[in-house]
Amino acid sequence: MAAPKKAIAAKAKAGAKPKRAAKPKPAAKAKPAAKAKPAAKAKPAAKAKPAGKAKGAAADSTLAFAIGSARTTLEAFDDSGSVRETATGLEFLLGDTLFATLESSPSRLVVAFLAPRGVALPTRAKFTPVAGRAGWVQLELPVSRDPRPWLDADIGALVGQTQFELKHGADRSITSHGGPYVVVPADEISYWKPNTKLGKVADDVSVVTLPTFEVLALGAPDTMHWVPSANGGVLARVVSMDVDDDAALAGHVAAVPAALWQARGTFTVQVTSLLAFDASLSKMKLWDTLQLGLTPARYAVSAATFRPDDGTELLLVRLAR
Repeated sequence: MAAPKKAIAAKAKAGAKPKRAAKPKPAAKAKPAAKAKPAAKAKPAAKAKPAGKAKGAAADSTLAFAIGSARTTLEAFDDSGSVRETATGLEFLLGDTLFATLESSPSRLVVAFLAPRGVALPTRAKFTPVAGRAGWVQLELPVSRDPRPWLDADIGALVGQTQFELKHGADRSITSHGGPYVVVPADEISYWKPNTKLGKVADDVSVVTLPTFEVLALGAPDTMHWVPSANGGVLARVVSMDVDDDAALAGHVAAVPAALWQARGTFTVQVTSLLAFDASLSKMKLWDTLQLGLTPARYAVSAATFRPDDGTELLLVRLAR
């Protein structure tokens, strides 16, 4: 009788050679631990500056800045100028002529200078006369880095005008050479031509509009003066006057009754410097000019004929903003 298949299979398995056990893999070598970085050395704490010294350094820096800015503003515009140190501050000269000084304290700068004749001082700044120096004014300004007090006082323009007058003269009058007088922006002089068409010019004043700027044209040929004021000024042509004196002329101008002034339109000023001269002259022949310092603005123009006494007759043109 044949053995069952299951019994035969079991015997066959029992006689088979046992399989070799797989060799165990050697364990991976452990990586040496990374060396720890030494701890960074702590920086020593900064020593605190004493509060008083820090404030003092800041104040000294501001004072030095303010003096440096003031010096730049007051220095002469060419090589003929110089700066001289004194026991109380700085002196500014044009050639041998002293025209400005600067004194300082920890909180204030005192600027003094010879006031220009052709420009009125701005009323928004508190200028006062300098005792013992005729024609000089002074102004106290705070020690700071803020330029606005200097700009409000317009010191740069005023001192520049003073220097111009010292170098070129401060004539306050011009005479006619046959044509009407014109008032033209100084930066347009290069383009001025004697044959510029002005149209019919009134004896008192006409406002003429050219392509890029406006011109004041005054027809009567009498000697013309400029009398500055706080908000503009007056062009005064002297038909006759007993006393040839600037102070007397200014007194007459101040005494004109309000009812005499007649409106003549408006005049737009775009730059701070204007020149009055005879319209018949070209740029190369402008030896006789009158400089007007005005704040850029739109000015009301009015005219008056004033006869304060039997020997005086004035043709006046007022510019007021």
